[in-house]
This record gives sequence, C-alpha cells and structure tokens, in this order.
Amino acid sequence: MDKTKRWIKNNLVFFISLVGIGLAVIFAVSIVQIQLFHEDVSTTRVGHIRLGNDEDRYQTVLEQEIPEYLDGCIYTLTYQNKDMAVDLDYLSFLTDETIRGLNEEENNPAVFELTDANSFSSDITDTYGTDVADALDHDVLQSDILSALSDLRHAVKFDLNDYMRASEETITLASVLMDDLPDDLVNDLRAIDAIDVAPNAVFSLLEATSGTDLDNDALSLLATMVLKTGLNAHFTDFSFDDDPGGSPLWADGGLYVPVKRENHFDFTFFNPFAQVYTFTIEPQGDKQILITLSGSPYVNTYTINKDTKQSIQYPTEYVTDATVDDTTDGVIISETDTEMIYRVLLQEGQNGTIYEYVRTVRTPGGTASDVVLLYQIDPPTPKLYAENVIPKAGE
Repeated sequence: MDKTKRWIKNNLVFFISLVGIGLAVIFAVSIVQIQLFHEDVSTTRVGHIRLGNDEDRYQTVLEQEIPEYLDGCIYTLTYQNKDMAVDLDYLSFLTDETIRGLNEEENNPAVFELTDANSFSSDITDTYGTDVADALDHDVLQSDILSALSDLRHAVKFDLNDYMRASEETITLASVLMDDLPDDLVNDLRAIDAIDVAPNAVFSLLEATSGTDLDNDALSLLATMVLKTGLNAHFTDFSFDDDPGGSPLWADGGLYVPVKRENHFDFTFFNPFAQVYTFTIEPQGDKQILITLSGSPYVNTYTINKDTKQSIQYPTEYVTDATVDDTTDGVIISETDTEMIYRVLLQEGQNGTIYEYVRTVRTPGGTASDVVLLYQIDPPTPKLYAENVIPKAGE
C-alpha cells in the first residue's frame, strides 16, 4: 500500500502533463475542423440559392436551381375579381449577367429579362380587354415583375389598380339624362355634386345623403337616377321598397325608387369591385338632370334590357249608381229572373305587365351571360262600370 502511494506521488506530474497534452490536441483538431468548415461553406447567394466557394461551379449551380425555382413560381395579375397567371416562359434568366454582378459573401439579385413583351401584353388585352390594357403603365408593371423575380420570390400578386396611368384611372362608364322634371326637384338636387360608392361595400342612399336637407321627393328622384345608371354598370343586389301610393308623374310609368327617411325606405346595392365609383349629378337647365357614373375601366361590358315577363289580366269592377237606367246614354241592359241590370262603361280595362331587367355581361373574349337584376310591375287598369241593379216587381 505504501509502495502504491509513493508510485502515484512520484508519477502525478506525468499524468497531469499527459492529460494537458491530450486536451491541447483535441482543441487544435477542433479549431482546424471549424476553419475547414468555414472555408468550405460560402455565404455567396442568389436569392435562396447558395453558390458554394467554387466560382467555376456558379454557372452549373444556377442553371440547375433557376429552372426548379421557376417551375414553382406563381405570379398573378388581378383586377376586378379576375386573375391572370403570368406566363414565365416570356422571361429569360441571364446567367452571365447574374454572375458578372455577383458580390462575394452577399445575397445577390438574379437577372431576368422579358424577352416576349408583345405576347405578355396580348395576354393582358385578351384577359382584361382593350380599355384596361390601354390604361396600364406596362413599363412599370414589367419592371416590378422583374424586380420580384430578381429576389426569387415564389408567389406574387400584382393588382392592376396600382399600374393605371393617372390620365386613364377614371373614365366615364355610363350616363342617363332625365328630363321633364319638376323645377323644384332639379333645384333641390343642385345641392349634391357627386356621390361616391365605396369599394367592396353596400351602398345606402340614406347614408350617402345623411348630411343633406333633401326631402323624400328629391331623395326618390336621386335614387331613381342612380338606379337607372347603375343598371348599366357592374353593381348587384339592388334593393328598395314599393310605394303603395304609386309613382309620380316624372317617373312616366317606368322605374321608380321611393325613398322615405322617416320610414327607413332606403335604396341599397353592392359594389363587388375594389375600386371607388362616383355618380356625378349635373342639372341641365330647369327640367333636366344628367347623371354620370365614372370609375376604373371595366373588364366586361354591361348592357341592360327591359323584357316582358308576363301579362296581368285586368279585373272588372262595378260601382253602384242609382241614376243609371234605360234612358242613360250608352246603357247596357241585361236581366235575370229577378233583376234588371243597367250598366254604363266608365273606363276601359288595360292589362298590366311584369317586366324583368336583364343585364348582359360580355367578357373580352365575347362570352355573354345574362343576369336578372330586378322586376317591375305595371299594375293593370280595371275595367269600370257604373251599375244599377233593380229588383223586378213582385220579386
């Protein structure tokens, strides 16, 4: 036991030295491995693509990775709820230009060019129509697409509203001239220059005119003008109440929208597009008003037709008049076993009609579809007689 203790004591320094040497070797190896790792992994990138530290392989890496990136790309144009996929075959990746512009140990842009701008523009025209295509700043749009590609972004949606040239951003879309209007209503509506319809929202005439002093008659005229103009546009879900009292003379038996603030008789419709549209009200003298709808150019064209849905047979009504007898001009005499009946025609009957307003929506490609927007009922006029029924003597 004493010999063992003496041996350990005599060799302790040796063992400590051996352990120290071992730790030093391990530390040195670790440093070398870390250094070799950093030398092997370069931070030079193009977007998400790491190029490595061998410049001779940059071209090979890019020509392998870029096609895979493009295969997974989804670049989309959008406008008025209609999307168009950007055909990336119209673009080319410029390998040499990308490599020449590289900065080592940095994230670098990929260089693309639009090699078939004509086909790209034709796609836009075919999808969105000539009016929209002509209103676009194509140079800015193409530049933004190339910029997104330079960052190797995978999914990008470009809203064409952001690329409208200022001079083309708002155009006249529809207008209606109403004439033979009461002077006082025309004067009342001079208080309103324009009404805006918010994007992707329900429009309420009562809300839009809440800050005015317009009475019910003026509100009703304004609503009727907006409806007549809006039928030739893209708006949907028109909603208003019927007036049991009938329509005023200026409506001339046509469309009439009664609006009554105190009764909450409102006029509403929906704007499904992400753009603001404006109705401009312009009195033309004392008895005419021109209402114009303006806003962003349409993809589709909208036309309205008033079609006869069905006829409503007129009823026959009788009013008692004891003065009608066999001496009355135009009297019609009939009898039963118990009565003598004397009638005079006061009013001819006229059948009523149910009309439907059908909007035809036509795409730039020529495809047309019909949508029924609302119905209008012209009530029948009853055939009216004055009648005197006299029981026979002894009956």
